[in-house]
Amino acid sequence: ECASGYQLIRAFGKVQTFKKKIEDRFNVFMKTSVNLLGCEKWISQRTDLFGAAVIAAACYFGVLSKQFGTTDDPSLIGLSISWSLSVVTLLIFTIQQLATVEL
Repeated sequence: ECASGYQLIRAFGKVQTFKKKIEDRFNVFMKTSVNLLGCEKWISQRTDLFGAAVIAAACYFGVLSKQFGTTDDPSLIGLSISWSLSVVTLLIFTIQQLATVEL
């Protein structure tokens, strides 16, 4: 359907005008597309770094709790690490989806 009007454009001699308009729109699309990809990568790196810090903190506090004797069950430490991983995964997904909708 996009090419159905090319005969009309050629008949009125507006090929150069139409070509210029398409090139301008394509350039604007490419600029915004590159910026969007850059923003998505930036957000992805920051949320991954935050997630790694949360999981590292869960591991660190698990070791400290075992060392100071506040917990005797190592399965609780494993459960806290597993939950922190699932929470971080959900958080990363949510932030990326919100950023995609907002941008």
